[in-house]
Amino acid sequence: MKEREKIQIYVLLKFGERAFMEKFQRGQLHFQCLSAFKSEEPDESGRNDPFEAASAIYNPGSYKVYVGGKPLEDVEGPIVLQENEADRQYSLSLHGITSETVQRHVKGNERHLIHPQNEKFGGYAVAITNPKAFKERIDEACRKQGFGLREGLVAYHEVESFGGRWGYFRKPKEYEYQSEYRLLLDLQTNSEDYILEIGDLSDISEIGPYRELIPRIRVKIREEGGELPESEED
Repeated sequence: MKEREKIQIYVLLKFGERAFMEKFQRGQLHFQCLSAFKSEEPDESGRNDPFEAASAIYNPGSYKVYVGGKPLEDVEGPIVLQENEADRQYSLSLHGITSETVQRHVKGNERHLIHPQNEKFGGYAVAITNPKAFKERIDEACRKQGFGLREGLVAYHEVESFGGRWGYFRKPKEYEYQSEYRLLLDLQTNSEDYILEIGDLSDISEIGPYRELIPRIRVKIREEGGELPESEED
């Protein structure tokens, strides 16, 4: 996590339907239990992840598995462990436009600054143009309500070659296009979701059809010292 925290975040994006994005800009942040995304079945939007909330992942090719002192034979696929506390973790995910993603775009390693696949989450978006102030408001709301908060950029790994602690801030490599910035609440509730009220965000954000926000996003990156290709391709 430490090396991820050094990465500069220029803009945070939330994709979705217009009605939900309007609520988001009013400061009504919709957190969902991580278990809602833990599914073997792929979904069109890319939300489902069979390794979501895993505490550790081990591949049989690198480890021997024993249960009750007896080895398990012919184990196929990764072995996934999950702690009980995972059922209390409530997540809010945003797309982070960072110094890392910008550099990949500048070097030609990524054709798009923001991968078009993210639009599957919705064609409307809220662009948080002051991520620092946004995080401060969330911190303040959590302090007032007595919630613990964890936050940070998600790191992406090849599951087939991974072994060890996984945690809440890792995802399989195929989700890397999401460039996720994750906020995590630990709640003592049985609800599938939770609305955290942090106050109006219109002073530090812009809202609209995603494609119409791209020029302003590019301006913001340059204002913060980020370099972009002359081409206006997103």
